Amino acid sequence: MSFSPKRYCTLEKIGEGSFSNVNKIHDKYSRRYYAAKVLKENFESIEDAMRCTEIVALRTLKHHPNIAGITDFYYDSTTRKLTIVTELAHMNLYEYIKDRKRCLSEIRCKHFLYQLVSGVRYLHSRHIFHRDIKPENCLVKINKQLGVNPMNAEVLQLTDFGMVCSFREKPPLTSYISTRWYRAPEVILTYGWYGPPVDIWALGCIFYEILTLKPLFPGEDQEDQLNKIHTVLGSPSKDVLKRMEYFNYDLQFSTRRGSGLHYLLPTISGDGMDIWRKSLEYRSDLRISAFRMFEHSYFDSLRLGNACIATALYTSTA
Repeated sequence: MSFSPKRYCTLEKIGEGSFSNVNKIHDKYSRRYYAAKVLKENFESIEDAMRCTEIVALRTLKHHPNIAGITDFYYDSTTRKLTIVTELAHMNLYEYIKDRKRCLSEIRCKHFLYQLVSGVRYLHSRHIFHRDIKPENCLVKINKQLGVNPMNAEVLQLTDFGMVCSFREKPPLTSYISTRWYRAPEVILTYGWYGPPVDIWALGCIFYEILTLKPLFPGEDQEDQLNKIHTVLGSPSKDVLKRMEYFNYDLQFSTRRGSGLHYLLPTISGDGMDIWRKSLEYRSDLRISAFRMFEHSYFDSLRLGNACIATALYTSTA
């Protein structure tokens, strides 16, 4: 698709963040709808715009079912703004759960988590990590081709790659990343000494939220965020703190024993608790990786089912 502003009609604003506005647009020729993300940053030239972190990342990523890839982009030399065009999703995960009266079943939440883990695994295989995974950055698309069963038809995709970071970048990194409620403890406790495990922590927080319809650690500020984490997981030992480079000694917290994760999800399956606990390991070096998480026995039935769906789709289109 060749982007031309005259080809599209802007219908409405559907989102706004710190760094961009997102509009719903209509293609007059194909009659399809898209999402157009207009970055708030000004770029001096198209060459400057092409060095934008999000553009570089999206052009690196090839098609993956759980990644919201780029459809097109456009640089306006008059306004110095960059527009990134992507496929339009029905809603994000926050919108999906916010007004629900009843919790989703564990098997349905497991299917959601599996897709998000698949997306993160792909990102990490390309040696980049997201740094801002949250329900608002997880799109929900309805793929009718996969049938009427919502666990087949609901496809989740990671989006908003404006804060991605390469594995090659060495700490200390930018210290203020991710939305507070999904921020891993090493981001709070250090001056930028963190890495890909921050994505896994965010997945653990999201898993609890879609299971219960409540955020796991809804801190009001940085110290309150840490306090809520310590209430559940306990405060880190001196040995753990010694391992942390660039530790923020301005933070104050009391020593405490946490209540543990089990009381928060007392009815979850054994495998579900195991994968959740491993995603919320306090020490980032002990936290489960995206690759090991994807291969966890919790997802055995889903891997088999997805292979069958893929075979059926290939057969039907052959």
